[in-house]
Amino acid sequence: MRKIEKITLIGAGGTGSMILPALVPSHDVEIYDGDVYEEKNITRQIYSANSIGDNKAVIMAKIFNNGHKNVTAIPKMITGNEKINSDLLICCVDNNNGRLAAQRLSDENETPLIITGNENWEPMAWLYLPEYKYTYNNPYKRWDLGNLKEGRQETCSGIKVIDENPQLPEANYCAGAHALTILYSIKT
Repeated sequence: MRKIEKITLIGAGGTGSMILPALVPSHDVEIYDGDVYEEKNITRQIYSANSIGDNKAVIMAKIFNNGHKNVTAIPKMITGNEKINSDLLICCVDNNNGRLAAQRLSDENETPLIITGNENWEPMAWLYLPEYKYTYNNPYKRWDLGNLKEGRQETCSGIKVIDENPQLPEANYCAGAHALTILYSIKT
């Protein structure tokens, strides 16, 4: 069991925007996302059409920074070299470079990491602890995530993406629910 007060959320798109409302009442949240809201996101992300072209992290911080807990936007993609001061990382990006950068942050800062992902209807979430690095419990080793090609041609579990079957909002909600279940199972 761990005390978790501050969370770094990596990715404020489909899954990240779905879980943020559950995090903010009881956690300070730092949001990393260098992406902007696009028209194609309307069906599966929590933004208004008036936000098209705005940075996702900035939009989410404005919506949820209600004074109860701090929500901070960092409108850039992570590289894995950032200095963080969080009790937990939650990675909700849709690319493998971002997932690998999140693992580097977790290892460097000795911070637990929850990794989410989905394509079409494949909601997933895993717990990564720095002490898993050289064991079978490491999802990066178990599913060979470090060797996946970049881009969205493969899901976070290595399954070929079919462009005609885009991510579904239901899958984003379920991946977020899986992440929250992990969060509450490790939290004191």
